[in-house]
Amino acid sequence: MLAAWDFSINKGAPMPSLKFVSLIYFFCMTALLCSCGGTAPQFDQSYDIIIADGTVYADGETPPSTLDVGISDGRIVAIGELNKATAEKIVNASGLLVVPGFIDAHSHADRGGSLEEYLLQGVTTVIVGNCGRSASVPEMAEHYDSLEGEMGPNYAGLIGHGTLRASVELFGTEPTTGQMQRMKEMVAEGMRAGAFGLSTGLIYNPGFNATTDEVIELASVAAEYDGLYATHMRSENSEVLDAVREALQIGRESGARVQISHVKCAGPLAWDLSTEYLGLVEQAAREGLDVWMDQYPYTASQTTINAVIPDWAEADWKEAAGSRRQELEEGIRKLLAGRGGAERVYMVSGPFPKRYLNDVAEELGKTPVDTIIEDIGLDGARAIYHMMQDVDVNTFMTHPRVMTGSDGPSSTHPRGHGSFPRVWGVYGRERGLLSQQQCVMKTSTLAARQFRLIEQLRGRIAEGYHADIVLIDPHEIIDHASFDEPVAAPSGIEYVLVNGRIAVSEGNYTGALPGKVLRSYDSESTVVFTGQGD
Repeated sequence: MLAAWDFSINKGAPMPSLKFVSLIYFFCMTALLCSCGGTAPQFDQSYDIIIADGTVYADGETPPSTLDVGISDGRIVAIGELNKATAEKIVNASGLLVVPGFIDAHSHADRGGSLEEYLLQGVTTVIVGNCGRSASVPEMAEHYDSLEGEMGPNYAGLIGHGTLRASVELFGTEPTTGQMQRMKEMVAEGMRAGAFGLSTGLIYNPGFNATTDEVIELASVAAEYDGLYATHMRSENSEVLDAVREALQIGRESGARVQISHVKCAGPLAWDLSTEYLGLVEQAAREGLDVWMDQYPYTASQTTINAVIPDWAEADWKEAAGSRRQELEEGIRKLLAGRGGAERVYMVSGPFPKRYLNDVAEELGKTPVDTIIEDIGLDGARAIYHMMQDVDVNTFMTHPRVMTGSDGPSSTHPRGHGSFPRVWGVYGRERGLLSQQQCVMKTSTLAARQFRLIEQLRGRIAEGYHADIVLIDPHEIIDHASFDEPVAAPSGIEYVLVNGRIAVSEGNYTGALPGKVLRSYDSESTVVFTGQGD
């Protein structure tokens, strides 16, 4: 029996539709099923694994059905009543939801490895290389190869714009002709290595020095390979609407579809702008731009203390803290106010870990500005910024173009261990903002579509698809990670299968490393979408 999910608040625009070209699907599935040993599911045969009697959500638009799922050789090969079949392992899914594996649309798990904290959340694929930081392009193919057989979840990468700039030693505003040409060559090289697009971190050095035209030119190269443009925008604070306009302009002029990272309205000057923000996105979508967003389900962000230090000061900190001290103080004071003040800055590393900036400053007998300059310094700490309000988070959460991305991993912010169960347990079951169907859409289907993984037969429970599957207890799924205990594991994620292998069993990591490195060139229009959604 399903949890009594509250649908009453969920009366907004319908979620985007996924429609498949029937003929292509038929031939594709037939070929795949033949490769598994037959031309059609055999309900009395033997399988590697049978998931029995679960409530199956095939994707974020198909109503659930109570079915059995047969898995062999890493693929879903039968769906229906398999009570006459045998299997090496039968998982009793009675009372559980059987849903496509979660896809983290915004991760920094570039290191790879078991990524146990992701598997325990139900994440079966991570998208890495975000915010302009990625593996070096000349080493990207080798890096991807080195991760084969070493991954817990599947792994898909982007090309970091900041990494490109650093590779050509570009730290100013305007690239030379040679630097620009080399960056474009590296984007093409990275796409040929299997990257899924280009990412920017326009709030970070050296990305904040880039002009819009530079980004358009580079994103255009990614678009030639059907790569997307993912962006940590130039502002998420007082200038957030201008930053959205810039992101949309880059998409329009480059031809790349757009992924706006960790969507938010941060700080008092941006509060209550979420509706206007989304209006810009909706207008662009109506005009034909393929634009989507991702979000982590918290009212606090995490980044370095540099977020409250003016960009110009990063170029020469010694000069900034010396001869330009007054100008630096004014810049920090303005940025602190934009993030809600020193009482909202909770440092998690550096000389004052697990302390609020205002408390440290009071203890030292200094202003918060002087404390940053004299006692913390550039790159001197990471901090959690409690600068969002629930109304904006909720507005973004319920929008049909917003998917889930953790912005993890993190040992200091709960998003790295709790994002996906929190969407389901808090925003779904407890607050009633999302139906179960919409939770599937946000945690799997939208990302599978945006990153073209659906074309690689991932992100759906259907015959022939890779068996990336999560079994959820709808009564129990919840996050336990908090700002006091940021690495606590969630509840209610009972089983996780990656490529048909059990990575989580009864809520515990099995030690398996079944993940694969996914490459964009494997997305060869196996499945075709005919609609873009609302």
